[in-house]
Amino acid sequence: MCYLHGASKSSLPRNPRVMPIEFRCSGCDKLLRVPDEFAGRQAQCPQCETVLPVPSENDEPTAAPDPAPAAPASPVVPESGNPFQSPLADSATKPAASTILPTEVNVSTILSQTWAIFKNNWGLTIGGFFVSWLLSNFVSYGVGFSAAILGEQIGEAGTLLVFLAQLFAIGFGIFITLGQTQLFLNLAKGQPANLNDLFSCGRFLGIYIGASVIFGLGIAGGLILLIIPGIILALMWLFYTYTVIDAGGGITSSLTQSAEITKGNKRTLALLMACLAGIQFLGLLACGVGLLVSAPYAWLAMAVAYTMMSGQAVAQE
Repeated sequence: MCYLHGASKSSLPRNPRVMPIEFRCSGCDKLLRVPDEFAGRQAQCPQCETVLPVPSENDEPTAAPDPAPAAPASPVVPESGNPFQSPLADSATKPAASTILPTEVNVSTILSQTWAIFKNNWGLTIGGFFVSWLLSNFVSYGVGFSAAILGEQIGEAGTLLVFLAQLFAIGFGIFITLGQTQLFLNLAKGQPANLNDLFSCGRFLGIYIGASVIFGLGIAGGLILLIIPGIILALMWLFYTYTVIDAGGGITSSLTQSAEITKGNKRTLALLMACLAGIQFLGLLACGVGLLVSAPYAWLAMAVAYTMMSGQAVAQE
């Protein structure tokens, strides 16, 4: 039974032989019954209190359609090919690579943009640089000194211990350098950055070492043959560290991507390197205290130069 708007209980017909009208409430799907003479009037559902029109006696009661069964979801197979691995795990270990669009820029724009970013993030810029420097030197000298002392005590095996300690120190230095590059890239792009970035690039160690070997051999060959080819190669491949981290480059493709970015910017890069060298020299003249600013600024300037030359947006003031 339902309540009829505009009709009291005493006005309802009491003839039990009157055929009721049955219909479903559109709010809760409850089956309602009213006398047929109230067709077309308004009724209120006693369960959900929805007000709805009473259909004519010729209308058949309508029921809410059963929801269609959901199609079984097809399994998402990560790029790794392991169907049992979470897709989130795959995306977490393989961040999306940035899109590279080589763009010509000038030195003044790079330096002014770097200074603007430096002013807004001077604490993290200086702090990140010197935390990285301290960690690298602490591990390098600490591990080397400890291995040398132990090596003297254990005899012939000490030589192997010293060698392994040196390899570890070099690997740790590369690890921190990659993290420092990531930190300054995030600052240059205006992305979230913190000291944890210093420890975020271990997955790039193998690719970076392979690319560095090719870089070193290429530069050495260019300098042996003629000095100019070596300088040109150095400028061409200057950004291979950034393309390994930011563009998802492989051992050889990171060098190729760097060459594409620097294709129309070699003179700009040469002038930029000269300007940064001059800034470092001025920092040394100030009793070395100026290096507290000039060295982090130079690192940030290279990250800004890469970001702008690769056609990506830099941090806004």
